[in-house]
Amino acid sequence: MAPRSEVALKAYAVNSADPQQMAALYQGLAEQAAATLAAFEEELDWMRAEGYDNTTHPKFGAYAVLRFGVESQRVMQEWSSWLASRL
Repeated sequence: MAPRSEVALKAYAVNSADPQQMAALYQGLAEQAAATLAAFEEELDWMRAEGYDNTTHPKFGAYAVLRFGVESQRVMQEWSSWLASRL
């Protein structure tokens, strides 16, 4: 079963709520994702400097998971910002 997302559910029902409130909600999510993304990217830079991006490094798995987090936050920031701008 696919995981459920409250963020996606609210977007699905976006026309049932006040557009200004929904725009504020999604703009807030975009800002939160941007802040998290910046922190993750800083950590990723540190990991690269320490060699974690080398597949033979014992912490390569942590690097790979953080890359997933970076991309997830990038998508959340872009999508939430887009949605807020459309409301």
